Amino acid sequence: MNRGFLFFVHTIRLLVRNIGPALRISIPWFALAIIGVILVAIVAGIAATQQSAGMAVASFVAVFAALLFGLYAVGAVAVGWHRYVLLNEPPRGILTIPPSGTVLPYMGRAIAISLLLLLILFVPLIFFGLLIGPMASGSNSGSAMVLFILTFIVIFLLSQYVFLRLGVSLPAVALGRRDFSIRDGWRQSASEGSTILWVVIFITIASTILQIPSFLMQMDTMAQPGATDALTREINPVVEIINLVLSWVLFMFNVCILTTLY
Repeated sequence: MNRGFLFFVHTIRLLVRNIGPALRISIPWFALAIIGVILVAIVAGIAATQQSAGMAVASFVAVFAALLFGLYAVGAVAVGWHRYVLLNEPPRGILTIPPSGTVLPYMGRAIAISLLLLLILFVPLIFFGLLIGPMASGSNSGSAMVLFILTFIVIFLLSQYVFLRLGVSLPAVALGRRDFSIRDGWRQSASEGSTILWVVIFITIASTILQIPSFLMQMDTMAQPGATDALTREINPVVEIINLVLSWVLFMFNVCILTTLY
């Protein structure tokens, strides 16, 4: 536990000490991704009002393009950070563009790890569904709810743990190494298994605590008597900004962890 906490603190210090480069690497890419989402929302709104087949196709294409660009932006930020920390490769220009042949393989490896994680969790999820279903429909609904929450926590922690263990191979891809496989990442991180588990627990606790203020503000917004419709009740600009900042912090923190583990 002590080593896991020290690792957790070290990762925070790594991000804080290098907050300038982290912002320079990430903010331009994420800003472009947000602009893409806004443009997609505009196209989707026009398509909804016109209700034509052509606009529907345009809306679908826009959503798909924005999704692909968002994935590429995430990969570019992660690759840029790995290379900055491991190779001392500083961000250059307004938009830091990683070397060719690094971002797409990186995202391919990340998707492969995600699919592998789904396969690993498939059996526990099926077993959980078969177990909780009869209990939820019977007189033990309270016990079923408690079991559901506990099982969800365990599965969530397990998924984060496995992803970090397998994800140790991602920085290698960012550095251009093709000889470092997903299996190598799992093997290399075996000696730090307990440390990674405690880091996952600390991350979960910290992220939960950080999200409490925005959750309370969102609940307060939804309870406002002046809200005239569902959209007004559900959208709070301050909450959305806080959520964006928290999402950035958690993303960069996880990338830092992978970098340190590698």
